[in-house]
Amino acid sequence: MAQTSVIGLKSHHGNMNDLAASTDHFGEIMPVLIYDTIVKINENCVIQIGEDNGFGMAFRDTVCGHWYYNSVNYDVEKVQEYHGNQVKLIGFNEDGSSIQIKNNQFFRKRSQKQSMEWMLALVLLSGLGIYIRKTQTTYF
Repeated sequence: MAQTSVIGLKSHHGNMNDLAASTDHFGEIMPVLIYDTIVKINENCVIQIGEDNGFGMAFRDTVCGHWYYNSVNYDVEKVQEYHGNQVKLIGFNEDGSSIQIKNNQFFRKRSQKQSMEWMLALVLLSGLGIYIRKTQTTYF
């Protein structure tokens, strides 16, 4: 989209006579994205819903690890300030946490105890696998 008209015509075997009479010879500008709603779905992912100003087409984009949201720790006031008051924020709490994380078991962080239990189970299963493999090996 930021390619000049001259480069575009040369790259795609166009005719220089078809070149527009404008003085800048740059291609189309990037359309401005206008957000209606931002939904926080987990600790570092949001869904941005809106339309682009260039074509008026609706979009829905899932963004994880957004630089600004991470820098302000998903603080609702800072995110609202960044996008303006016309944008509706869903799933953001005042303390930067998410509604879904607090109320939904699938978004809760694992506790340290659960992590240790999984690690122990993994070690035991791998040890069992090694033991079974050694006992099945027959020597002639």
